[in-house]
Amino acid sequence: MDFYKILDIPVNSSASDIKLAYRKLALKHHPDKKSGNEEKFKQLSLAYNTLSDSAKRKEYDNVHSPFIPLKNGINERIFSQFFQHSNLATKSFYSVETTTIHYSDGSLHSHKTKSMKTFI
Repeated sequence: MDFYKILDIPVNSSASDIKLAYRKLALKHHPDKKSGNEEKFKQLSLAYNTLSDSAKRKEYDNVHSPFIPLKNGINERIFSQFFQHSNLATKSFYSVETTTIHYSDGSLHSHKTKSMKTFI
């Protein structure tokens, strides 16, 4: 369920825009009205309760809306999933390898190595 579509607002809407959109649509779909729609009203209320609370909105955006662009047009969470351990400023990419050593006494030792590859 896309709360932004339910409220018919863009992703970067302000708190006052969210409130205004909710009030307008809640009045239109209120179940006490002759043309009201109880299911739509419940969706509107859930969307408003989530998006009007900054902590809930941030969590919703991180979990439910993975393609929300940031100011530079790139979603940091999605980008980092594709380019883990990268430093785009220097165009260097890091890979991490884990080596596990099994000793004869049954103990284990793990060692991580980090290598950098630079691209032109």
